[in-house]
Amino acid sequence: HNMDIAGPDLVRNAPRQCEMTRFTGPLLFHGYHRYCGRAQLVHDYLRDVVYKSPLAYVAAQLIGTADAAGSDDDDEKEKEEQPILRQIADTFMAGERIPKRWHSDYLSFANFASDDSSNAAHCQNGVVLWLPMQDTAEESNGMIFINGSSSHFEQHFGDSSTSMITAADNRSHDDPNDFFSYMKWLGALPKNDYVAPRVALGDAIAFDACTVHSSSGLHREGGGIRRAYQLRFLKDFDLNPQKKKKNRKWYRRLLFPSYAVLPVASPQLWPQTLKAEDDVRRKVGHIIYTRIDWIKRLVRAPVYTLLSCMLALRTRMFGDTGASII
Repeated sequence: HNMDIAGPDLVRNAPRQCEMTRFTGPLLFHGYHRYCGRAQLVHDYLRDVVYKSPLAYVAAQLIGTADAAGSDDDDEKEKEEQPILRQIADTFMAGERIPKRWHSDYLSFANFASDDSSNAAHCQNGVVLWLPMQDTAEESNGMIFINGSSSHFEQHFGDSSTSMITAADNRSHDDPNDFFSYMKWLGALPKNDYVAPRVALGDAIAFDACTVHSSSGLHREGGGIRRAYQLRFLKDFDLNPQKKKKNRKWYRRLLFPSYAVLPVASPQLWPQTLKAEDDVRRKVGHIIYTRIDWIKRLVRAPVYTLLSCMLALRTRMFGDTGASII
């Protein structure tokens, strides 16, 4: 019921958080009627989904951290070494005519994977939970997924033991962190064999960081706006990805900006929340980025900001045709 209320709320209203994340998030979302990054910061019902639903536990089971969480009898040292799970992003998306645009979320996850761990995240260490906010099927802008695309990704770029950070060390494979290598692989991937699940409000679709997916690109006349909420979970998470920025190729530094993340905006949820983050939420209440915060974020990535503004103008003038964009 709460999800059924939250969706129309965010479609009707345009909080600053939502409108500004169009310019710091993936460029493809300029074509959506409403896009809202970290939507749990602006809507209480979505915050309840993050903190009160069992989805974090589901993600922990899928990634494998639930099996390693230990018991209350474990000593403190063992507890400190237990794998943790953070919700690295949550996104509300709403659009009426959403074009087909195949992609995976790998690069978004890799940007936040910690390189301080020997167990840096690979495909199965990042999971996406996609929640429809009404009945959704292929003929009504539903999600479609390429069968076996995650396995194909690992076979092409390196096996499942190869991490997002160290994949380039395996010289017999392309580097998946290289945008052009990734796009070349994506373009050559066969796309005829796909799954098109039919889902309803209350359902959830889970897939890993390397699964190639898209909106179907089909729209039933009078079908209205398709609304969905997405949560991303990562096993190892770097709260300050900018420190890795110097090791990235120059065009990735320009095109894929890295921002330090407020811990309470990407909370640890497994095996438990952190007292320090809980205290901040309890004391401050709603966490928001101020106008000055947004200006700093835009100035920090001027090339990306310019590209985003140009695409926003093109989309406003000519619509979103589904052309390949970053």
